Amino acid sequence: MDTKGSIERQVAAMRADFDKRKTEHKKEHAQRLADIAEEDAVAAVTLATYCLNAAEWAVVDAALARAEADQSAAAP
Repeated sequence: MDTKGSIERQVAAMRADFDKRKTEHKKEHAQRLADIAEEDAVAAVTLATYCLNAAEWAVVDAALARAEADQSAAAP
């Protein structure tokens, strides 16, 4: 029986298994990073939507305040 050859085959199998696990780990890590990036994008869009709504409300409020001020200034 060729002990050296047997050990070399076992080591090669272990290395192949390690490489496979390493590749799987990299894929899982990339997937987690993509998930986090998507969550960040959703949060950014949500915040931007809120800011846009707040800005629209501020414009309406300013227009109403200006109209009231103009009306008060024009009153006798």
